[in-house]
Amino acid sequence: MPIFVKFFPTLINYTKSRQEKYEMAWKPGLTVQDILDAEELDEEHLDAIATLVNLVQSHFETELQDGDEVKIVGSAYDPDS
Repeated sequence: MPIFVKFFPTLINYTKSRQEKYEMAWKPGLTVQDILDAEELDEEHLDAIATLVNLVQSHFETELQDGDEVKIVGSAYDPDS
């Protein structure tokens, strides 16, 4: 079963995939940080987001289980503004 990933709309333009939601293959040891790394979010963005796993606030190092739903919420940080 995959991991279900959903980004808060204000973050989509800052992600590599540019998708609001998608499925990711689960593997043992997969963490929230692995998803953030795959999306190539800048440090500035990481400071402005929170993550939820199955609607429970989580940490970047939270290890994911097969079938988990990960929501990444927050505001987009624009260092040029």
